[in-house]
Amino acid sequence: MFEQVKVELPITNAIGGALSSKWINMANYRKAMFIITIDQNNAATTAITVDKAKTSAGGSNSDGITIQNWWSMVDVAGTTQAAASDTFTKGTAATSITTSATGTGASQYVLEFDASELGDGYNFLQVELGASHNDNFVSCVAILSEPRYASAANPTALA
Repeated sequence: MFEQVKVELPITNAIGGALSSKWINMANYRKAMFIITIDQNNAATTAITVDKAKTSAGGSNSDGITIQNWWSMVDVAGTTQAAASDTFTKGTAATSITTSATGTGASQYVLEFDASELGDGYNFLQVELGASHNDNFVSCVAILSEPRYASAANPTALA
C-alpha cells in the first residue's frame, strides 16, 4: 500500500499562532487526506480553513474551498495519551471548521479532498489554522493517494 500513497508533513509540532501549511501539489494525485491533531491544553478554539491555488505562490490566485468531507474526534477525557473514544463524527460541509474549546486532551480532524473539487487550473491545496493559544500544539499530516502516473517512486507533492 505504501507504494500507492505519498505522506507529507505540511505542519509539524507548531504552537499557538496562526499557521499556513506548505502548498500541496495535487497534479500527480487524485485524492488528499489531511489529518490535523491538536493537543489542547488551553480552552481556545482554532479555525481550520483550506485554500486552493493555481500556483504554489498562492497569494492573489488562491481561493477558499468548501470542506465537503471531514470528520472530528474530540477527546473530552482530559488525557493527551489516548482519546476517550476512537469514533469520528462526520461534519457538515463548510468553508471553515471551528475546533472544540474543551481545553483538555487531544483532538483530530480529518479532511478529504478529490482533485476534481479544485476546479480548472487549480492544482494546489493549503491548510490554514487560525491563531489559538501557546499551550495548544498542532500538527498536520497529508496523505496523497491514487497517483495519476505509475512510477517507481511517487513524486514529491510539496511546493
